[in-house]
Amino acid sequence: MVDDLVQLLGRSQFDIRKEVGYTLSHIATVHRHLSLLVDRGAVTCFCDLLRASSSDNEAPLVALHFLEQVLTHHPSGVRIVEEAGGIEAMETLQVHTNPELYSPASAIIDKFYSDYSEGDLTGDEEGGMQT
Repeated sequence: MVDDLVQLLGRSQFDIRKEVGYTLSHIATVHRHLSLLVDRGAVTCFCDLLRASSSDNEAPLVALHFLEQVLTHHPSGVRIVEEAGGIEAMETLQVHTNPELYSPASAIIDKFYSDYSEGDLTGDEEGGMQT
Protein backbone atom coordinates (compact mmCIF):
# COMPACT_ATOMS: atom_id res chain seq x y z
CA MET A 1 0.00 0.00 0.00
CA VAL A 2 2.83 2.43 0.83
CA ASP A 3 4.42 1.82 -2.56
CA ASP A 4 1.13 2.69 -4.26
CA LEU A 5 0.79 5.90 -2.24
CA VAL A 6 4.36 6.99 -3.00
CA GLN A 7 3.73 6.28 -6.67
CA LEU A 8 0.57 8.43 -6.56
CA LEU A 9 2.52 11.20 -4.84
CA GLY A 10 5.06 11.18 -7.63
CA ARG A 11 2.87 10.80 -10.69
CA SER A 12 -0.70 11.99 -10.16
CA GLN A 13 -2.52 15.23 -10.76
CA PHE A 14 -1.65 17.98 -8.30
CA ASP A 15 -4.82 17.70 -6.17
CA ILE A 16 -4.31 13.96 -5.73
CA ARG A 17 -0.63 14.47 -4.94
CA LYS A 18 -1.55 16.99 -2.26
CA GLU A 19 -4.02 14.63 -0.58
CA VAL A 20 -1.57 11.73 -0.74
CA GLY A 21 1.04 14.07 0.73
CA TYR A 22 -1.23 14.68 3.72
CA THR A 23 -1.69 10.95 4.18
CA LEU A 24 2.01 10.09 3.93
CA SER A 25 2.98 12.99 6.16
CA HIS A 26 0.70 11.63 8.88
CA ILE A 27 2.06 8.11 8.40
CA ALA A 28 5.60 9.49 8.75
CA THR A 29 4.95 10.65 12.31
CA VAL A 30 5.48 7.02 13.32
CA HIS A 31 9.24 6.80 12.95
CA ARG A 32 9.40 3.21 11.76
CA HIS A 33 7.09 4.21 8.93
CA LEU A 34 9.26 7.22 8.16
CA SER A 35 12.19 4.98 7.25
CA LEU A 36 9.96 2.89 5.00
CA LEU A 37 8.75 6.03 3.19
CA VAL A 38 12.31 7.27 2.77
CA ASP A 39 13.39 3.88 1.41
CA ARG A 40 10.51 3.96 -1.09
CA GLY A 41 11.53 7.33 -2.55
CA ALA A 42 9.04 9.63 -0.85
CA VAL A 43 11.63 12.36 -0.20
CA THR A 44 12.09 13.06 -3.90
CA CYS A 45 8.31 13.10 -4.39
CA PHE A 46 7.84 15.60 -1.55
CA CYS A 47 10.62 17.81 -2.98
CA ASP A 48 8.83 17.70 -6.33
CA LEU A 49 5.60 18.66 -4.56
CA LEU A 50 7.36 21.72 -3.15
CA ARG A 51 8.36 22.78 -6.66
CA ALA A 52 4.95 22.08 -8.22
CA SER A 53 2.82 24.09 -5.83
CA SER A 54 3.36 27.69 -6.91
CA SER A 55 -0.20 28.86 -6.24
CA ASP A 56 -1.13 26.48 -3.42
CA ASN A 57 -0.14 27.23 0.16
CA GLU A 58 -1.16 23.95 1.80
CA ALA A 59 0.88 21.48 -0.24
CA PRO A 60 4.24 23.13 0.48
CA LEU A 61 3.49 23.15 4.20
CA VAL A 62 2.74 19.42 4.08
CA ALA A 63 5.95 18.80 2.14
CA LEU A 64 7.99 20.93 4.54
CA HIS A 65 6.54 19.03 7.50
CA PHE A 66 7.54 15.71 5.94
CA LEU A 67 11.05 16.92 5.08
CA GLU A 68 11.52 18.24 8.60
CA GLN A 69 10.48 14.82 9.95
CA VAL A 70 13.12 13.20 7.73
CA LEU A 71 15.78 15.70 8.76
CA THR A 72 15.00 15.31 12.45
CA HIS A 73 14.43 11.58 12.77
CA HIS A 74 16.18 9.72 9.95
CA PRO A 75 19.86 8.91 10.57
CA SER A 76 20.86 10.07 7.07
CA GLY A 77 18.12 12.64 6.66
CA VAL A 78 20.38 15.62 5.97
CA ARG A 79 22.15 13.83 3.14
CA ILE A 80 18.97 12.26 1.73
CA VAL A 81 17.08 15.56 1.56
CA GLU A 82 20.08 17.30 0.02
CA GLU A 83 20.53 14.59 -2.63
CA ALA A 84 16.82 14.74 -3.50
CA GLY A 85 17.08 18.45 -4.27
CA GLY A 86 15.39 19.48 -1.05
CA ILE A 87 17.65 22.42 -0.32
CA GLU A 88 16.97 23.99 -3.71
CA ALA A 89 13.24 23.31 -3.38
CA MET A 90 13.15 24.97 0.04
CA GLU A 91 15.27 27.88 -1.17
CA THR A 92 12.63 28.70 -3.78
CA LEU A 93 10.14 29.15 -0.95
CA GLN A 94 12.44 31.59 0.85
CA VAL A 95 11.45 34.26 -1.67
CA HIS A 96 7.73 33.47 -1.54
CA THR A 97 5.45 36.37 -0.63
CA ASN A 98 3.59 34.32 1.99
CA PRO A 99 5.37 34.25 5.37
CA GLU A 100 3.58 30.98 6.21
CA LEU A 101 5.76 29.42 3.51
CA TYR A 102 9.04 31.31 3.59
CA SER A 103 9.39 31.31 7.37
CA PRO A 104 9.36 27.51 7.87
CA ALA A 105 11.48 26.93 4.77
CA SER A 106 14.08 29.39 6.03
CA ALA A 107 13.97 27.91 9.53
CA ILE A 108 14.57 24.38 8.23
CA ILE A 109 17.49 25.47 6.05
CA ASP A 110 19.01 27.48 8.91
CA LYS A 111 18.61 24.63 11.39
CA PHE A 112 19.96 21.80 9.26
CA TYR A 113 22.18 23.39 6.60
CA SER A 114 23.43 26.79 7.78
CA ASP A 115 26.98 25.71 8.66
CA TYR A 116 27.63 23.62 5.57
CA SER A 117 28.48 24.51 2.03
CA GLU A 118 27.42 22.37 -0.91
CA GLY A 119 29.48 19.19 -1.08
CA ASP A 120 30.20 19.11 2.67
CA LEU A 121 27.13 17.14 3.71
CA THR A 122 27.49 13.64 5.13
CA GLY A 123 25.25 11.91 7.64
CA ASP A 124 26.73 10.16 10.61
CA GLU A 125 25.28 7.23 12.51
CA GLU A 126 23.48 9.44 15.05
CA GLY A 127 21.54 11.48 12.48
CA GLY A 128 23.69 14.56 12.90
CA MET A 129 26.24 15.92 10.51
CA GLN A 130 29.97 15.79 10.24
CA THR A 131 32.45 17.46 7.92
